[in-house]
Amino acid sequence: MTQACCTLALITLAACAKAQTPQPRIVTHEGMAGEVTVVEVAAHFVTAIRLPEAISSVAVGDRALFEVEHSEREPQLLFVKVLTAYPAKTNVLISTAKGHQV
Repeated sequence: MTQACCTLALITLAACAKAQTPQPRIVTHEGMAGEVTVVEVAAHFVTAIRLPEAISSVAVGDRALFEVEHSEREPQLLFVKVLTAYPAKTNVLISTAKGHQV
C-alpha cells in the first residue's frame, strides 16, 4: 500500500433507488491521498471492496440501512449490502492489519 493510501480516507456509500437494473463493473482506485471515495450500491446486490492488505476491523455509520461483512477466509475483501430500496447514504471506515485506515 502506498503512502498516499495510508492517509485517512472515507468511503461513502450511496444507495441508489433507480428503476433500471445496475450494470456490474470493476473499478480500481489507487493513491487515495485524503480523498473521499463514493461507492454506489443498489438494493438486491452485494458490492465487494478489495484492499491490498488484510482488513482488521470495519465501522459503518448506519447499520440499519447498510450491512457490511468481512471474513477471515478472505481477509482483503469487504462485502457491502444495502438494506433499503430508498436512497440512503452512510460512511464506512476500514482499518487494516498494518494500521492503515481507509
